[in-house]
Amino acid sequence: MKEISNNTLGILVLFAITVSLAGVWMLLGQPSIPITGFAANPSGNASVEVTSTSSMSFVAGYAGAVYNLERPATGNTTNETCDDNPRPFVLINDGTDPLNITIDARSFNFTGSSQAAFCVQYNTSCACGGIRAPAENSSMKRVYNSTYAWTTLATAYGYTHSAAGPEIYYLNYTDTTDTAMIDVNMTISWDESTGTKQSTFTFTGTATQT
Repeated sequence: MKEISNNTLGILVLFAITVSLAGVWMLLGQPSIPITGFAANPSGNASVEVTSTSSMSFVAGYAGAVYNLERPATGNTTNETCDDNPRPFVLINDGTDPLNITIDARSFNFTGSSQAAFCVQYNTSCACGGIRAPAENSSMKRVYNSTYAWTTLATAYGYTHSAAGPEIYYLNYTDTTDTAMIDVNMTISWDESTGTKQSTFTFTGTATQT
């Protein structure tokens, strides 16, 4: 093996030192970038906006009463929905807002002195004897117009809700407190004509927060 002369060795050492100094100078001239495996700010934010919806419907199987009553020879024949035969109306608030609900009803087309009435079940005594499923306790803050008692429908113009307030006030939307039951009472008099007698109930829900 040939020996490297002192001059050659000195040149190689000088070249290595020059390259090292050049590398250091280039690194020092770059911006300061920390080398790390973690984010500088390890937290973040995400937001979700939930929109409100006003919606109500009838509970399946509780969409209104259908009666089959005989006309009595004398006096009256009465039947109501308190025993679920026939079944009452049951409203459910299936939206995301509390609802104020008004009830209107066209008068039954009676020809005699027969009458009909409805009653909103609430946390008090109704003609049916208080709350019964599926009208749940605490469903409503309050019921206006004394409609927790029977309210007559059989008038010349039908039943129109009072301007003082809705029949059902602040029906909740949370599960187990989101239904209201409307019982119907029917009395057929001896002088009523035979045939089908009908009335249309109109339920109007308005979103409220108070």
